[in-house]
Amino acid sequence: MMQQIGRTILAAVVMVWMSSPPASAVSLDQFKLNGFFDLEYEKADGPGHTTTPVGDEKGSFDQYHFNLLTEFPVSDTVTVKGHVEYEHGPSLEDQQGDIRIEWAYVEYLLNNAVTLRGGLANTPFGIYNEIHDATPTYLSIRTPWEIYKSPSIGGHAMFPKFNTGLFARGTYVVPGGVNLTYVGYVGNGENAVKNEAEKDDNENKAVGGQLMISPFNGVTVGGSYYQGEKQTSATTKDDHLAWAASLDLMLLPVGLRAEYASSHLGNVTQIGWYGEASYAVNKLTPYVRYGALDPDHAAGNDGWTGLVSGLHYRLQPNVALKAEHRHFSGESGNAKVNLDFNEWAAAITVAF
Repeated sequence: MMQQIGRTILAAVVMVWMSSPPASAVSLDQFKLNGFFDLEYEKADGPGHTTTPVGDEKGSFDQYHFNLLTEFPVSDTVTVKGHVEYEHGPSLEDQQGDIRIEWAYVEYLLNNAVTLRGGLANTPFGIYNEIHDATPTYLSIRTPWEIYKSPSIGGHAMFPKFNTGLFARGTYVVPGGVNLTYVGYVGNGENAVKNEAEKDDNENKAVGGQLMISPFNGVTVGGSYYQGEKQTSATTKDDHLAWAASLDLMLLPVGLRAEYASSHLGNVTQIGWYGEASYAVNKLTPYVRYGALDPDHAAGNDGWTGLVSGLHYRLQPNVALKAEHRHFSGESGNAKVNLDFNEWAAAITVAF
């Protein structure tokens, strides 16, 4: 009954919107809608953990992403942008999958070198976090877990994926052709007991920034920084400081990527790193990546390593086929992976 009422209300809202005159400040001709889709398959040859399996031994298809990106210029200097994410074939009726606002913010173009942003955004950290779900934009099927999904392999989150607050960012060209891309921000940071897009659960705000330097086309080096407080329970909080150094080299046909990150949460220092190499041959690009995570640098016997090798085939300009093999190794003290296992994975990604 409630679902039917909801559909009726939605239909009425749509009819009113369609019959309403357009606002004078904007035009639907300026509205931009883009997105991406992917379908993945994974199968493991072992559970990966003695008590809580992490490997999918049955093998599964996953309709992972159907994401919509919107952009509406309000004027020559003001733009509203949003990203709606539909993960794992969501169904509200069956309470399956996930629907969320990945980011939503307003941007104000102050000048050619400064853009101000306010709202919910992906935290600028490393090479991948601002594009962590946009699988058509990178070679591998998923981002390097050593830094970007450390809780799944025995560690804590290196940094918050999202931040709600104020951002200043832009690109400055130094005489001689060196490009400096920067961002600085202040936001709510990480919450444990509240929605960080609405309220902060501690009085201190998170701050951070990123600087990427391109001395010439195809080469980028830089660093990222984050500092805030994380409410680890309803009554306790810990200082959280993280930084990363990044190298991104794309001098076709050769590509090299490497990152090193450190995250200090409370009394625990966590370190993650990876290196990736690729070689493009027409539409086919083989790649290999090796990385490691040390969840607690002061502890022992809790490390994790991963070796990923794969093929990326550009079927069409916006369509890619991917296949990869992963070998994961976890020491006996690792909370999530304490047994070696292999995964085979394949994916199709589409940008539209």
